[in-house]
Amino acid sequence: MTPALLRPGGGSEPLFNAPPATLWLSGILVACYGIFRFLPEDAQDWVLLHLAFVPLIFLEQFSQGGPGPSAALLLPIVTYTLLHADLVHLLVNVGMLMAFGAVLERLLGATHFLILFFATAAMGALTLTWWVGAQPLVVIGASGGVYGLMGASMRFLFAGNVNQARRSALAFATAILGLNFIMALLGTGGLIAAANIAWQAHVGGFFAGVVLALLIRR
Repeated sequence: MTPALLRPGGGSEPLFNAPPATLWLSGILVACYGIFRFLPEDAQDWVLLHLAFVPLIFLEQFSQGGPGPSAALLLPIVTYTLLHADLVHLLVNVGMLMAFGAVLERLLGATHFLILFFATAAMGALTLTWWVGAQPLVVIGASGGVYGLMGASMRFLFAGNVNQARRSALAFATAILGLNFIMALLGTGGLIAAANIAWQAHVGGFFAGVVLALLIRR
């Protein structure tokens, strides 16, 4: 049963006013974080080894003499979105997911919304890999997919007259991207853990979202 808040008129409205796929994905992220935090240290290491995205491990499967591509080695390109470094990292991503995901799911449907999220997350990971090369960085977090949803929403900001809400959303997206470029200039990017930010994945996910939204029919 969906939680609801009672209104003075006797009706009710959802506590979280978001469509189902966005709610379910947000709930899965929260559940994965909670489960991961309560795992023993050796189990956490196993999860990071098999589900986090590590550019070095990802590229080794394609190298000469490497093990060759396999589902187990390709899967982290999307499963890294399910893990988060800390509660702040989780809440920021879930908040942005609820904001941009709800809009896109209503406009495009649940299937296209999920395709956008995981495809842009994968493109974010590939962009990071292209930038840093075969580095043993442990990359976790839904930021690549969340930035992809933000980029995809740009398509609809210019549908019709650009009102104040659209200008505000565009200003927000511009500020966030600008912050990522500042991180690039300052050299604070790298690995999404211990307060470091993989700005390359953010930028790659954002522009992948812009392109994919143009390819998806409304």
